[in-house]
Amino acid sequence: MNRFLIGLLAFSLGCGSTNDVDEDSQNNAQNTLNNTTNSTNSGSNNENNSNNENNLDSNNENHIQVPTQPNIYVKSSLDFGEVAAGTTKTMPLEIWNGGTELTISEIEIEGADFEMEDVELPLIIAQDQTVTLNIHLTPSTSTERIGTVRVTSDDPSSPIAEAKLLANELCGVFDRMSGLLEGTVVGETYTTTVTLTNCSEIVEIHVTDFSHSPNGNPNYSSDFTFSEVVTPVILAPGDDLSFDVIFQPLVPGDHAVHYTLSTTGTLGINRSQLTGRLVALGVRE
Repeated sequence: MNRFLIGLLAFSLGCGSTNDVDEDSQNNAQNTLNNTTNSTNSGSNNENNSNNENNLDSNNENHIQVPTQPNIYVKSSLDFGEVAAGTTKTMPLEIWNGGTELTISEIEIEGADFEMEDVELPLIIAQDQTVTLNIHLTPSTSTERIGTVRVTSDDPSSPIAEAKLLANELCGVFDRMSGLLEGTVVGETYTTTVTLTNCSEIVEIHVTDFSHSPNGNPNYSSDFTFSEVVTPVILAPGDDLSFDVIFQPLVPGDHAVHYTLSTTGTLGINRSQLTGRLVALGVRE
C-alpha cells in the first residue's frame, strides 16, 4: 500500500512538471515571435527613413544649380558724398564673381579728378570670391564730380560692367517748394516770398535761369507774377536766393503755377532743375 501511494504521488508530481514545461515553452516561442516581428518592423522603419533621406538629398541636388559660366557683379554707383577741393577721399569698389572662374582683361576709369590704384591684369577671380578696387577722388574745385569705372571681362552675359562715380551733389531746398496760399478775394493782391537755400557745406550752386509755367488751367497761371531773379547767380554754401510771388486772382477757383531754377548741376533729387509749385484760391467777395 505504501509503495502504491508513493508511486501515485510521484506520478502526480511528474504530470504537474510536464504542464509547466509546456507552458514555458509556449511563452518562450511567443516572445521569440514578438521579437522577430519587432525586429522586422524596426528594419522596415529604418529602410523607410533611409529612403526619405535619399529622396531629400535627391531633391536638394535637383534644386542646386551649378554655374556653367562666369557671373560678374559690380555695384552700379559709388557715392563719395562731399569732398572739399584739395582733399582726397578713397572709396572701395567691390567686384564679385558668382560663377565659374572670371578673367578681367581691362579696367578703365573716366572723370575729372578720379583715379584708381594700379591693378595687375589680367585679374583672375575664383567662384564666389570678391576683389576690391580702391578709387581716389581729389577734386580741384568744390563742385559736382561725375565719373565711370568700366570693367571688361569674359562674362558672356555682361562683358562690360560699369559703376558710376558721384561726388559733391547740389543741395538746394525751397522753404515753400509746394504749398497752398491763403484765399484771396478776386481783384485783390496777396504776396508771399519763396527762398532757396544752399544746404551744402562746400558745394556752390550755379543758377543759370529762372522761369515759371502754368499748372492746370493756363488762364489761371496769368494771375501769378514773380519778382525779377537776375541770372546767372552763384550761391555759396549756406547762401539764400529769395523772390516774391504775387497772386492777384481775376476769377474765383483754384490757381496753380510751377517755378524752376535751372543750374549747372546734373545730380541731386531734381537733377539740373530746382522746382516748386504753388496753389492759391481765388474767392468772391
